Amino acid sequence: MFINKIVSNKIKEIKNKYKKNLLSIFKFLSYKNLKRKISIIDFSKPYVFFENKIFSPLKGNIKNSELLSFLKSSNSKYVKSFSFLNSEKFFKNRKINFFLIKRISNKKFLMKDFLIDFIQIYEGCLNKFDYILLIKYIINSEKIKNFIKLIKFLKIIPILEIHKIKELFNIKKIKKFFIIGFNNRNISNFKEDFIKLIKFSKLINLNNIVSESSIKNINYVFKYYNIGINYFLVGENSIKNNFFNCEKKL
Repeated sequence: MFINKIVSNKIKEIKNKYKKNLLSIFKFLSYKNLKRKISIIDFSKPYVFFENKIFSPLKGNIKNSELLSFLKSSNSKYVKSFSFLNSEKFFKNRKINFFLIKRISNKKFLMKDFLIDFIQIYEGCLNKFDYILLIKYIINSEKIKNFIKLIKFLKIIPILEIHKIKELFNIKKIKKFFIIGFNNRNISNFKEDFIKLIKFSKLINLNNIVSESSIKNINYVFKYYNIGINYFLVGENSIKNNFFNCEKKL
């Protein structure tokens, strides 16, 4: 499975960071950064994350012209945050891309780093991310609790992504402490399934759900916003010229 290859590579990256004794440095600098404030979220309009990446498993390489479309579309009033995939090997994203966008934008930032170790959380704090994504498929429940505790201590908002409704019950005792992302795409075969999102939304507080992936245009956002879902993470469709062409007024 594609995600398993990413995690295996991430384990190697982290081992190299520990060899360089970066954990103690990241930890020390993170604690000096605790004066930051947690983001205030406005639910009067849909809250859209636009994902920035150079390569997509479905689309292949992203053209420069498409990246310009991404930056143009991101000026929409609905785009509140950028999502950054921290994976050079699989998505061709380099950290320099993140720093360049951060320099020219005042939006919030979500870190997608296939998180499996505390050192990644400290690194996210140092890079001043506002949100950090955790993926239930690659982390056990005990680690999730510890990761969320640290993320909240560092004044960052955690988002836990799940792919199956049954994963929700494994984290039932702690779900009220973070935002839950539901991936509308099967991670095994990349097929879309919005029916599960509707079922899932009935099980928890709707204000805490992020609808992730397969969001083709702004009409998809309005459709699910109107049933109470507030957050939306837009992947490769964020680079489309026409994403907001059919925009309606709420």
